This record gives sequence, structure tokens and C-alpha cells, in this order.
Amino acid sequence: MAYGVTPAGFVRKRLPEILGELEAAMVAAFGPGVVQTAQSPLGQLNGLVADLSSKVWEVGEDAYQSFDVDQAEGPRLDMLAKLRRLARPDGGEADPDFRLRISNQGQTDISTTRVLARLLALDGVSWSSVRINAGDSANALGVPPHSVAYAVVGGDDVEVGTVVYQETVGGITLHGNTEVEIVADGFCQLVRFIRPVDVPITVEIDVRRLPDSCNCAPPSVGTIAATVAAAFATSCGYRNGDTVTAKRVRAEAARVQGIEVDAVRIARGPALTVEEEVHTTLFERPLILLPNIAVRYVD
Repeated sequence: MAYGVTPAGFVRKRLPEILGELEAAMVAAFGPGVVQTAQSPLGQLNGLVADLSSKVWEVGEDAYQSFDVDQAEGPRLDMLAKLRRLARPDGGEADPDFRLRISNQGQTDISTTRVLARLLALDGVSWSSVRINAGDSANALGVPPHSVAYAVVGGDDVEVGTVVYQETVGGITLHGNTEVEIVADGFCQLVRFIRPVDVPITVEIDVRRLPDSCNCAPPSVGTIAATVAAAFATSCGYRNGDTVTAKRVRAEAARVQGIEVDAVRIARGPALTVEEEVHTTLFERPLILLPNIAVRYVD
């Protein structure tokens, strides 16, 4: 069995276990006939060492628990609270109440990063994004004032709606093109979020080779295309409602060593009607995927 700090927490070695290990060590050192009864000198020495060792394990466990808000007490809890810039009021506050304030237990955490992570953790969800309008009028994307619009690809509607509802504070309007009824707090609740329509973006990139002193072969067109596709596949890629620009595509292609980008052409959909910018609505998600990227070397 593992003791000390483990993935499951701190496991303290108990007095009987310590004493048993000491007695086994004595048998290994002096043979099976060694006398270790409680009244014998060696038995009393074992007991003393085991007791001291047990206290060391207790101190280690206390130190470990002092870093856990749910287990820390008194001054140590005050120290953990300072990490969140919290302090007890002048009149004092009991540890259990102060602990709830520190951990935000029972309170909605409206951190968008956390909410999106919860959505992505749902079975079948492959992508999520959020648009927030804290203003007093609708914004350029059409999000109403004081509203939040979550966009989700994949997953079950009810499961997605439940997370969206749980992570939205009272008084905030949920905006979207999908409505789902869930049961929360014993009542039926209507939740709205966005199921975006994917808009494939066709990309053509002309590049020139930049010779180097080592006369190395230039990167293949497949490598260049894969680099561009990967740049837009991460969380830093385009969100629903974003405007795709040829300038950004050029910038991503230019990151590849050994080439100079000569021209970039983008278009909405398969028909290459060249545009410098491709606009999408709140309910559309622009996608730059590898099959839709064509790269060629020009003289």
C-alpha cells in the first residue's frame, strides 16, 4: 500500500502498521527468536520509536490538509482566503461560513472558460463558444442587451441546455436558435442556445520558394495546407459570427519556414468568388478545413 501523498490524497501510516514494520525489521536483523514483547526492552524501544514516527505522520497529514479549503481551520483558512483576496469581516466569521465563501459553494461560477469546459466535457460535444452582450442595446451580431448566447456543436440538447441553465445567473437572457425544455429546481425551464450552421471557407494560397544557404527542399504543399488548417482548428480559430479575412490566412501561411506567400484567395463555399473578407452571422460558424485548402508554388 502506498503512503504519503498519493493521487487519492494523503494516506497516513497508522501506529499498528509502523510497529509491525519495526518488529519485522528486528526479526530480519536478529532472527525469529528475538524477544519483542511489550515488557521487553526491545519491545519498549519499538513502541517509543513507533509512537514518535506516528506523530510525524500526523504532522504531515495536518500540513497536507492545511492546503485544502474544506479541511483547513483558523489562521490557515485565513491564509488560503488571502489567495482569493478574501478576509473575515471585523465581527468575525465562523470557519464553516467562511469556507463556503472561499469555495463559492452553492454559487454560480460564470467564468466563461469554466462553462465552455463543462460543455466540451459533455458526451458528443466537439465545439463550443459564447457571445456576451453586457450593453443596453443589441450588438452588431444581433445579441440582445444583457444576454448570453452559447453556441454548441454536438451533444444532447437537454444535456447542453441543463449546463447552460446551471451556469447562467438570474436576470440574464439566453439567446439562440434552439429551444429546449428542461426540469430544474422542480420547475420546467425554457433554455435557448445556438446550433450553428457550418460555413466552409474555400482557400487558395500561392507561395514562392525562399532558397536558403543549405539548399534545403521547400516545404510541401501538404505541409503548408496542414499548418493553415491547424491554426484555425484550435480555440484561437474562428467563432460563430466572425469575419474571415484573407490577411489572417496569409499570416498563418507565412509562419511556415522557407516560403513567401504571394497571394491568398478566400470564398464562401465551394464557388470561388474571391473576397477579401467573408462575413458570417451569429448562427453561422466559418470553417477552414484541410480539404478546402489548395496550395501551389508559383514562379
